[in-house]
Amino acid sequence: MSGIFQILQGTPFYVWIILGFILFVGLKSTKTQTVPLIVFFFPVLGLCASKCAAFFSLTFILSMILGAGVGFLVYRKEKIQFTHNSLFVQIPGSYIPLFLLIFSLP
Repeated sequence: MSGIFQILQGTPFYVWIILGFILFVGLKSTKTQTVPLIVFFFPVLGLCASKCAAFFSLTFILSMILGAGVGFLVYRKEKIQFTHNSLFVQIPGSYIPLFLLIFSLP
């Protein structure tokens, strides 16, 4: 048991702040949210603005296709609703982002 306490005591304070932020964002994503439609275009704009040579590599393109396919399979049964003026999207909550945030940490 003393090994666990040494690990907890030796962990820098900023790590606890990062963990708290990750848990906050992950738990917030478990509730239904209304987000602006423009949020979905930010990754596309970032890719278009990127001048990195990796954008044009075959590995990058295949991983983007694979990620889009997995995302479609995971979220295809979710009920995504558009608001009346179609500028906002209502996304149902899910525990998947929480698990991805926690287990994707290095």
